[in-house]
Amino acid sequence: MLNLICPKCKTPLTQLNQELQCKGCQKTYPIIDGIPSFIENKDKFYHEYYQTQIGTKWAKGHVGFKNPILSTLYYIWNQTSIVGKRYRFFQKVLRKERDTLILDLGCGGGYKLFIRYGNVVGVDLELAPLKNAKNLYRMAIHADIATLPFEDNTFDYILSADVMGHIPVENKDKVLSEIYRVLKKGGKTAHVIETESNNFLFRFAQKYPDLYRKSFIEDIGGHFGLEASKDVLNRFNKHKFRSIKVEKLWGIIWPTEEYVNRFDNAYKEKSRSIKMLVSICKVLNKNIIIFGIINILLGAINYLVEAVTPLEHGAGILVVHKK
Repeated sequence: MLNLICPKCKTPLTQLNQELQCKGCQKTYPIIDGIPSFIENKDKFYHEYYQTQIGTKWAKGHVGFKNPILSTLYYIWNQTSIVGKRYRFFQKVLRKERDTLILDLGCGGGYKLFIRYGNVVGVDLELAPLKNAKNLYRMAIHADIATLPFEDNTFDYILSADVMGHIPVENKDKVLSEIYRVLKKGGKTAHVIETESNNFLFRFAQKYPDLYRKSFIEDIGGHFGLEASKDVLNRFNKHKFRSIKVEKLWGIIWPTEEYVNRFDNAYKEKSRSIKMLVSICKVLNKNIIIFGIINILLGAINYLVEAVTPLEHGAGILVVHKK
């Protein structure tokens, strides 16, 4: 079992029955359904969000399919569609690795791809999805990623997908400091990071600040810490990480579901073009075969578009850094 430390005073913890005890500050932490818990109060926003349709999907995790035919189709989908860009990114980052120790920050219900490459420890702010993650990963931890309960220089890889954009700006440096602390020397940290964008879809959305906050920040999962891509990269540099790879996550070409998630609301009344785009995407999303074909085609188009558009036009960035 991985050695855990007190996130407050960094003293090693000892287990007694269903509790972890700190001899340094006398703090105790419960073990709930096999999950060490370092969070006393629920985050109201995320606790409620995990009850929504999108939140419930996150809680289940990315576990794929047991059926070999569906598993093959899922693999093809991830290798070719615009939706699969995250999958391909992590696959490339980890492809030469085996038997490594991996930390998945904001893990939700877990990511089956990661367990191919080593032993995975998942951390999340909400307890409910960790009950799924613990069945997939070596260990699931209920903790704040700004105060990790791990010893220095523990992990070979630290990963996150769509997490950094949720962290308030005032906490981002704490998180990066913790990543640097628990990452081994020579270890790598790879992230899919939601960002502010300068493409015309974001510029249109930002003309209506209240609607933008609701549709692009709150309803999409709590993107309270969006920053420009250059500011994200400067932050990693500030914490002495060495940049290995940077690329865009989409640009003006998004998965059809994303157009619906963000614009199927009062935005439709602001633009005829947006209203038409949402209507078309909703029709395409109804049939799984058409949905699949269209998003594979969008993957090819996006590949070409991204090659000729600047980084700041992306809806996010994919980054790899080394300690």
